Amino acid sequence: MKRRHSRNICGGILPQISRYLDGCLSTAECRAVEKHCRTCASCRRRAGVVCSIVGLCRRAGRRRVPAAVTKRAAATARRLLAGEAHS
Repeated sequence: MKRRHSRNICGGILPQISRYLDGCLSTAECRAVEKHCRTCASCRRRAGVVCSIVGLCRRAGRRRVPAAVTKRAAATARRLLAGEAHS
């Protein structure tokens, strides 16, 4: 099912995706994220990207990431979130 959502709905889900992956949401909040991602391809893609990033970070363990890499990753994440929030 393909449906377009408003920026307000998607914007409200974005901050929840990372917390969802970390298991920090209530059952009701988890269901809301899951329901939205089932019907919103854009947020489903973003959730997949965030899931990949979280997985990479967890596998990297406690190794220190060079500051330049951290800055590039943060800038890329901001661009992706800003660009997809308007699509």
